[in-house]
Amino acid sequence: MHLFLKILGVAGMIFGSLVGILFLVILLVLFVPVFYRISGNNKDEKHHILGKVTWLFPAFAGKGGYEDGQLFYHFRIFGFYLMRYPDYKSSTSRRKPKMKPNPKTKTNPKTDSEKKNPEKSLIRDSDFEKEWEKETEKETEKKAEKNQIEKKEEQERTKEKEEKKNGLWKSFRQILSFLEEEENKLAFRKLKHTFIRLAKVLRPKKIKGCVLFGMDDPALTAQIVGIIAIIYGMIGYGIEIHPDFNGKRLDYEFEIAGHISVFSLICPLISLWKSGQLKVLKHNFENIMNEE
Repeated sequence: MHLFLKILGVAGMIFGSLVGILFLVILLVLFVPVFYRISGNNKDEKHHILGKVTWLFPAFAGKGGYEDGQLFYHFRIFGFYLMRYPDYKSSTSRRKPKMKPNPKTKTNPKTDSEKKNPEKSLIRDSDFEKEWEKETEKETEKKAEKNQIEKKEEQERTKEKEEKKNGLWKSFRQILSFLEEEENKLAFRKLKHTFIRLAKVLRPKKIKGCVLFGMDDPALTAQIVGIIAIIYGMIGYGIEIHPDFNGKRLDYEFEIAGHISVFSLICPLISLWKSGQLKVLKHNFENIMNEE
């Protein structure tokens, strides 16, 4: 009995340690954020882009980018390479396809029988004319059949277009009625609020950069500046944009960094699911589809 209790105690300790390890792993996945950093520039007229991702300090790390016209990336777990590109192996030599010589076209000379007997050649010419007339008649018949088939296809296409137009107009009315319902309006407001929270979570914590650009036409450069001015608030004030009206040019340097945790992403989604607004939208949408 005493030995049995000892075995149970050891089994309980092992089970408790496993549960504790599992609980610790869940906490690490939920609350330890993933850090990322992206930087780039075009110094020396070459594009250099570098990206880094780390989780749980340098235990899980990834790095990749574009430099000197070549892509590269690698992933490490506790310092050991899990994936790496390029592999630094000798590249296989590419064989050039062999060009086949073009066959020379040879003219067939007239046979001796045609030279000696011109009557036979005349008979052959008459036979050829008859065959040619038969072929032309067949071609005209085929063309008439094709024209009839094309007319039928055009009529069917016009009918299909009319049916599509009527169906689109009907679906447009249904969408308007779907959007005007109060339940759906509340659901879309909740979705909007959720997306705003997710955008705040996913927004980088650091945005820094400088862009100097210009086009061949100064008017086109001014139009691009006007478009950028509209969306400049969403890009962030850490990025400086300078136009150059003297000629075509593109110089840039940027750095983006931030961190994302799983818990901060799950919370808005859980609140959306608990509100039940998705079920309302799904139910109303299914009703519209069934009406069709």
